[in-house]
Amino acid sequence: MRLIIEARLADSGTGHDVDGVLAVVERRDCSLAQLGLTLAEGRSLLEKVQVSTIRQREVMLKLSQVRRLVASY
Repeated sequence: MRLIIEARLADSGTGHDVDGVLAVVERRDCSLAQLGLTLAEGRSLLEKVQVSTIRQREVMLKLSQVRRLVASY
């Protein structure tokens, strides 16, 4: 048996996944002592969350710029 921990980003308004699964951490022995993340796993997850958040903000910024351009015509 395996314990699988998934990390996802979800839109706060809709609850839908923004970027799908960002990370999967498996614990093969299902030990509760190993339930948390190691420092390396935590750093890796944080990096993925930051990249995803920046990517989503860039998309929203570009959408707002396009809307302003369309509205100005």
